Amino acid sequence: MSEISFTRPISVLLAASLALALAGCDTQSSTAPQGEGQGGRQAEQATSGAPEGAYRIDRSRAGEALAATPVRSPDGSLRSLTSLIGRPVILNLWATWCAPCVVELPTLEALATRAGENGTVVLLSQDLGEADVPTAFLAERNVRTAQNWHDPDNEVGLSAGGNLPTTILYDAEGKEVLRVIGPLDWAGAEAAALLREVGI
Repeated sequence: MSEISFTRPISVLLAASLALALAGCDTQSSTAPQGEGQGGRQAEQATSGAPEGAYRIDRSRAGEALAATPVRSPDGSLRSLTSLIGRPVILNLWATWCAPCVVELPTLEALATRAGENGTVVLLSQDLGEADVPTAFLAERNVRTAQNWHDPDNEVGLSAGGNLPTTILYDAEGKEVLRVIGPLDWAGAEAAALLREVGI
């Protein structure tokens, strides 16, 4: 009996990680994911010339605060994303094994360059393990302006809904305005309209 109770938390963690991997990164589908957001509210849906597949816009969590969970910052220290409050934050949940995430990276890097001091683009890796894997992956692709953060236990990713890629737009006060679920061309007109909502 004690053996079962000991292994249950491990099995729950493994199941959650598997759910994250399977639920989020759907490289086969050419249609938008189901349109229900958190709380049963219908999310706005749109398709465009996204890097791959389709995306949907979800406003059902507008007003929620930026995650206070400590994650690995670019300098290797554990910090909360709340340390970025003061200007808009574009938080992209991604992983090296997620093909649509990888296709989207160059447009996020271009956005980080354009945003400059007007906003912060954070690439929060959901890769399990050490940060050296996503760090090397981004370096090989010349992603240097967007900030490279790491969430090795998927705590932020799971609390944010688990789909990859997901990009959450926060205002300068650290409050969510909207999220984009699925890959989007962040250099395109659709993205420009969304970014204006957070002042970028």
